[in-house]
Amino acid sequence: MSSRLATVAILLAALGTACGGSTPSPPPPVVPPAVATVSVTMASANLVVGQTSAATAVLRDASSNALTGRTITWSSSALGVATVSTSGMVTAVAAGAANIMATSEGQSGFATATVTTSVPVATVTVSLGSTRRSIGQTTEATATIRDASGTRLTGRVVSWNTSNALVAAVNASGIVTAVGPGTSSITATSENVQSAGAILTAAVPGAPVSMVATTAIAQTGAPGLAVIQAPGLVVEDAAGYAVSGVSVSFAVTAGGGAIGGVSGTTDVDGVARLTSWLLGAPGSQAVRATTPSIPSATVDFAALARAPEDGFDISMRLLTPMSDFQARAFVHAKERIQEIITGDLPLQTVIASAAQCGASVNQVVDDVLILAEVVPIDGVGQILGRAGPCILRDGSLLPALGHMMFDTADLDRMESNGTLENVILHEMLHVVGYGTLWDLSGQLADPGTLNPFFLGPKARANFATYNGGALYSGIPVPVEETGGAGTRDSHWRESVFNHELMTGWIDLGAIPLSATTVGSLQDLGYTVDVSKADPFDLSTAIRASALSIAEPPIFLEGDVRTEPPIVVGLDGRPVAR
Repeated sequence: MSSRLATVAILLAALGTACGGSTPSPPPPVVPPAVATVSVTMASANLVVGQTSAATAVLRDASSNALTGRTITWSSSALGVATVSTSGMVTAVAAGAANIMATSEGQSGFATATVTTSVPVATVTVSLGSTRRSIGQTTEATATIRDASGTRLTGRVVSWNTSNALVAAVNASGIVTAVGPGTSSITATSENVQSAGAILTAAVPGAPVSMVATTAIAQTGAPGLAVIQAPGLVVEDAAGYAVSGVSVSFAVTAGGGAIGGVSGTTDVDGVARLTSWLLGAPGSQAVRATTPSIPSATVDFAALARAPEDGFDISMRLLTPMSDFQARAFVHAKERIQEIITGDLPLQTVIASAAQCGASVNQVVDDVLILAEVVPIDGVGQILGRAGPCILRDGSLLPALGHMMFDTADLDRMESNGTLENVILHEMLHVVGYGTLWDLSGQLADPGTLNPFFLGPKARANFATYNGGALYSGIPVPVEETGGAGTRDSHWRESVFNHELMTGWIDLGAIPLSATTVGSLQDLGYTVDVSKADPFDLSTAIRASALSIAEPPIFLEGDVRTEPPIVVGLDGRPVAR
């Protein structure tokens, strides 16, 4: 028994020696390949001051295999030009060039960031206020400058050129003067980018054959007071060129009243106009223009003189000179709104300073007085202008005084592309309260959110009944949620209403004023005639793309006055609220 145990012990000892008497050495550690190269790329290497761009570093070993998980340190060779964060985000600081460097394990690579103070000009296009001018007439050329993405650029230096100085001269401001018969190409250049030519045709006019009104041919006003725009016309030859030096006479043919500047001759633009037209007793009024040069031609201007209590009246004061077309757009907008709003408002004493509303006012108003001006602001394509009420009546909170201000350059452009009348009407509706009094009247729900909507019951009913609102699955009536202050929360939603007049964007072409908009005015407290609304169907609006093909819709950025209106009592003095 003991010999057996001894034998087992010997075998176990031998086995232990064979299996693990000495521990084998571990395998040598794996040494990661070293970084051999660093290459840097930027999402955009050309930056404008204030822009950012992500830089990316790719690390490779000696065999060109990509490496990951390594520490990367970022730096800039010129911190005054561009900075770079620890994650590789580059920020443009000032004009110049900076090498954006990535370093890892002693190896470095860089990409160069080029910073400019402005986006480069990509395209320049030129439009003329008129492409046909008689000798001696002028027209304004407008240059539209865009970057590579199509964004309009402003503040760029523009130089002008004419291809034929014997036909047309152009000054540094883009005013083109017809100096001789023929055609000339007017071009603009900005930052070495030249436009295609806009062709001006100039001619010596022939014999006068027609007279055409340049001012409003139908207006309303108070008896004994002047109409907003005195009658005016242009005399043209058979080819449509203006004829100067033609004798024209004006005469009152109905209603009494009085006119100023009864006769005269057409000016260099072929235009003759009265200096004033004071309306007579209540009722229809008329003035007729004639010329002995065209015995068969007449131009008739009509007006309606009505007592203050007979309807809703907008009186206007044009604070600055305007072209006939521009002033006519204000008259047409006034008349259109008076068709829609029909109920008279109480007479209101208005006392305001120029700082409050553009000009000093101290008078009794029936029903709304609008002060309008055209001034240089910031050139084409930026701030179009602003409009809204300045003074509200206590109780009804309906406007008694409002202000409309427009940029000269933008109005000239809109005059040439046909959007002016729609824009003026849009802005005048802001003056009478559309979008500007919604919050004050408690009609706006969820402002500042992604889904603001209008609560007024008349607008909501008209939205459903007249404008196909059943197709809209959200809460009616949808209000604009984008566009920034002065656009959001004060217009119908563009993505739903599209080309309706009161979205924050104006298209070219026909722009309907919907029954929904008319209903919103009724919700503010006006008496309205919904039958005067334009046909509008939401199914068409939702499917439609922008109506403009030649250029994108006009964004009415910040077109609502930011100054809060003042509420006044019957004596015109502010009341506490």
